[in-house]
Amino acid sequence: MFWMWKFLWMRFLFLNINYLFSKRKLKFTAHVTKPRRAGGCEPSSDRKETVLKIHGHKIIMNKKNILIINAALNGSTGNTAQLLKIAERKLRQSFEVDTVCLNNRITFDKCISKIKNASGFIIGTGVHWNGWSSLLQKFLESATPTEGKEMWLGKPCGFIVTMHSVGGIEVLSRLITTMNLMGCFTPPACGMSYSLAEHKSRKSKFNENIFWDSSDINIVCHNLSEAINHSNSWKFWKVDRSHINDVWLK
Repeated sequence: MFWMWKFLWMRFLFLNINYLFSKRKLKFTAHVTKPRRAGGCEPSSDRKETVLKIHGHKIIMNKKNILIINAALNGSTGNTAQLLKIAERKLRQSFEVDTVCLNNRITFDKCISKIKNASGFIIGTGVHWNGWSSLLQKFLESATPTEGKEMWLGKPCGFIVTMHSVGGIEVLSRLITTMNLMGCFTPPACGMSYSLAEHKSRKSKFNENIFWDSSDINIVCHNLSEAINHSNSWKFWKVDRSHINDVWLK
């Protein structure tokens, strides 16, 4: 009797699954909610939620959230903001994205709920005398009591640092270490610095694979996404391997 019921139950499941996929295909639709403002930055673009329809029943598939922290002194009007906008557009293809601008009197306490809700982070800052902005310094000081707490622990964090000429790699390295101590981790190729000098020289073929380029933000976003989704299909930017041992001072 047990095997008969088991056989009938398996047949019932098979017929329903076959019916679902062959007769009434799964339908995915999306509806758009109102844009939201975050921390005085420019309005975020429209948010989308994927709605799964099965036999007339709606199941809302909420996307994971990424928090972008713009710690640049110029906020939404500076160079850092321009690069963060590229990252936001890329990430919005797969995630919900919140952006906060610390120059609009946004304190750490006001960001706590967003940090808890986020599955990953991108932090952007300019370079000032070989250090990050005073806004980011204040933010990190205020965040110290949350070191190692669940709101940070095990979440991936990417970084975008802008500079006039030098100091970016030092700030980037310190940021990676600081956020690691806070509880986050940095995926491969998930932090970059970009300078005025690099921006001006990017048209040179010789410099093509030597300096970071704004297009490398796509690599940062991809690897951050992979870390959040536990896919681990990493990408890496182009590297100049042909001139490593060249003697260029003659």
